[in-house]
Amino acid sequence: MRLGILISLLIVVVFGAVAFVGIRGVAESPTPATSPDKLQRQTLGKGLPALFEVTDPAEDASAAYEGILGFYKEHQARLSTEPPDIELTDQLVTLMIRAMKKGRVTQGFLDKHLPVFPGATPTFDDALETIPRAVMWMADDLYQSGRPERAKQALRSVLALGLRAFDDNTRLYIRWQGLDILITALHLQTDWLDDDPILSDQTVGAWDKATTKIDRVWMHKYELMARTQPHIGDLLNIANNDQDITFRVAGMLKLGMAKFNAGTRGNARAIHETIERATNDPFEIIAKAAIAARALTRDQYHKIY
Repeated sequence: MRLGILISLLIVVVFGAVAFVGIRGVAESPTPATSPDKLQRQTLGKGLPALFEVTDPAEDASAAYEGILGFYKEHQARLSTEPPDIELTDQLVTLMIRAMKKGRVTQGFLDKHLPVFPGATPTFDDALETIPRAVMWMADDLYQSGRPERAKQALRSVLALGLRAFDDNTRLYIRWQGLDILITALHLQTDWLDDDPILSDQTVGAWDKATTKIDRVWMHKYELMARTQPHIGDLLNIANNDQDITFRVAGMLKLGMAKFNAGTRGNARAIHETIERATNDPFEIIAKAAIAARALTRDQYHKIY
């Protein structure tokens, strides 16, 4: 009799637990694609040779780059042609060289132009694509016109912009554009760099190895997040556990979109809890991203996709 009662109680408990789990749901587990080794922070490392010369080490170049962005916005149409307006591009080269010679920039000097919101685009449009392309074109034109030193300075100024965008910002778009600027400029095939004392083959080779490694790792994680229907377990893992705050922010903003396409009740619950918890994250930028992810509406989501 007692045994029967105990068995009955056990059955009730088991079925209750199953029902609770069914109601609450279980989120997808991360896959090996986001194992701890895949979520390590990627850095350029120490000991890389200099890419450009600084003449005013105490000077902050942030205002100078702000001026460059303003110059670009004012003359965007004429700088975006193929080839760009030569007179304006020569002025742009001068501004870029002046900025390069200053010794540092303020952390986030470009981040401030990218709103913290899912699907946001920078206020400076495609400046980080067009400015380096125009200046590199001008560098080649300068060399062909018999001005090799200014040509080399122009190219180095592009590398300075790329390095500072990558090193001194947090947002993924800004940093990845910086990385792409470095990779593109380093691969510029020009015979007039053969005797350059700064951009020697050894220097270019060391930087090429460092930048392409980061690009490869980042592309792997970006492809996981960029899918219309990302694996929620992996996305949660990036937002919660990536060792690079850049990807935690990007993952958090993506969760704001993924909440409308979670797939299962368990995934939806886990997304909601992760976003809510992150609104109090000690990193201000992550808290801002979580608040933005929470605020995203379905109508806004459909405008993104």
